[in-house]
Amino acid sequence: MRYTQSIVWLCGLAGLLADGRGGAVAGASAAGPPATTSAPASTRPAATRPSRRPLGKDLARGWRQYQTAWGGRDLTSQLQADQQLVSSILASDPAEVATLRDLMAREYERLAAASPRDEFHCGRLASRLAVAWTKVPLGKDLSAIQFATNRKRTCEEVCRWAERCLGHFAAGVDETYRKRYKILLPGTVASMMSLIPSRLAMMDEPGRLRERLLRLRPRLEEILSGGQEGNFRFQEQSEKLYKALAPLAKVQGDKQAVRKLLLGFRDAYNRRDDKAFAALWPKGHPATRFLQNRPLSHKIEPSHWTIVRWDPVYSLVQGDVAIAYVVSQYRTRDGQVHPVKLQRFPFKRHKQEGWRLN
Repeated sequence: MRYTQSIVWLCGLAGLLADGRGGAVAGASAAGPPATTSAPASTRPAATRPSRRPLGKDLARGWRQYQTAWGGRDLTSQLQADQQLVSSILASDPAEVATLRDLMAREYERLAAASPRDEFHCGRLASRLAVAWTKVPLGKDLSAIQFATNRKRTCEEVCRWAERCLGHFAAGVDETYRKRYKILLPGTVASMMSLIPSRLAMMDEPGRLRERLLRLRPRLEEILSGGQEGNFRFQEQSEKLYKALAPLAKVQGDKQAVRKLLLGFRDAYNRRDDKAFAALWPKGHPATRFLQNRPLSHKIEPSHWTIVRWDPVYSLVQGDVAIAYVVSQYRTRDGQVHPVKLQRFPFKRHKQEGWRLN
């Protein structure tokens, strides 16, 4: 049987494959080959590290001035340096910003290791790391795999550093700082809150993030109410954040159910387990109809004999539908390994059967 009639077609899965940017492959049909995106076999989503290159003049100068200003006590210089650094980050090449993040992270670790720890300065630098993580490559020139992993990574890191900033501020900022930075402090809290909601959908465990941020809420709202200007805007950011957090315990459960099905697909495929494979879809689904006449072991072709790599990248859940992306790799029966590709799997929640592949 021809390559185009591989297991992906035979099991009705051609529609599950995508270009990694959220849409189905144009013209995908049961008669077409699976959409694949090649990448080195050693590339793993969890180990992906943004490319780096030396800082350009503007970014190097911005970081140097930032360190100098915040090592002193001149408020005007500090605020100007802060604004200049953020502007430089947003205007610079992502590979330069990746180098800057390394420098900033080392400085953050130095501050965080101090005893006693200065929560204000730790939180301040963590907030700038959150901003720096918004700059990662997401262009059309990336492979589907790199695009997906970069998208996941930037959302995770922005949320991680924003939460870390909020945690430092909530832990207790010296009253001297509260008076001196009466606008900067609540403004920074509000800006970190504004970064989180749009990135929550990419998180693997958004429910846990929700729990941690809920514990911080009383202290954070106390800080937000301390500013003399823009209080309404600051409070509005808090309301938006905590409204976005409200359903995340349920969303986390949905994501876990989707992940379990993904791993079940790999296991059922490799074990040739007809019963487990059929249970991944709702009863009577076209993808499993062939099992009425022929077992899974007879449908899997030698060209896609074994799944040797199966790394879920992320899942997106909206109501009763979900989409998950997996970095996968197949091996032929005679031991030849296919290129790595990105597969897209749709899911649907059913009243009686719960989450199933769709």
